[in-house]
Amino acid sequence: MIEFRNVVKDFGDHRVLNSANFTIRDGEFFVLVGPSGSGKTTMLKMINALETATQGDVLVNGKRVTDYNLRDLRFDVGYVLQAGSLFPNLTVAENIAVIAKMKKWRPERIKQQTEILLDKVGLSPQEFMNRMPQDLSGGQAQRIGILRALITRPDIILMDEPFSALDPMSRVQLQELVVDLHKEFKTTVVFVTHDMTEAVKIADRVCIVHDGNIEQIGTPHDVTHHAATDFVAKLFDGQGI
Repeated sequence: MIEFRNVVKDFGDHRVLNSANFTIRDGEFFVLVGPSGSGKTTMLKMINALETATQGDVLVNGKRVTDYNLRDLRFDVGYVLQAGSLFPNLTVAENIAVIAKMKKWRPERIKQQTEILLDKVGLSPQEFMNRMPQDLSGGQAQRIGILRALITRPDIILMDEPFSALDPMSRVQLQELVVDLHKEFKTTVVFVTHDMTEAVKIADRVCIVHDGNIEQIGTPHDVTHHAATDFVAKLFDGQGI
């Protein structure tokens, strides 16, 4: 379980997050959505202490993130960035294995799990394991980034606008893929996007953020049919959701 308790974040004189209070349940697909600069990526980074609160506490499983050994915390929280986050000098298999090697998995275990996961995302292990990142399409590269975060079966995966640079067809395919993987592995996923259609398509619950304030948290049906604020109502107005 992830908890934000009265969390405030300032960068110098600029306040980017105002007194955030919410809980993300174990196994939930929780989507932070809002315009650029709203504070959603800052909130995501607080979960693995890449950013720390100015005031208040962020807790993972009842313990403040600042009280964890940060190396251990980050090993146990998967992180998927935007396209282009693969190591260009490593093969597909080597990219997927990065965290598993750091956790001292046996090579045969890594190879077995890599082959299983590549099959799950529709990439032939025989064809793709020895490819270099520059030989992949954008959608294929993002699949590898997801598998790198997933291979050690972390309890939490953070995803920071992972599909924003992809073409529409690849984006739809990966939205469906990540939902299917979430259902299978039951990992808690915290996903950042500025795309409202994407948010309501994939989320169990949506957290709408604007100018550092949480406007509403609810199911996709709640936020689209029972807007809590004028901002939320305008956000979905005319989008056909």
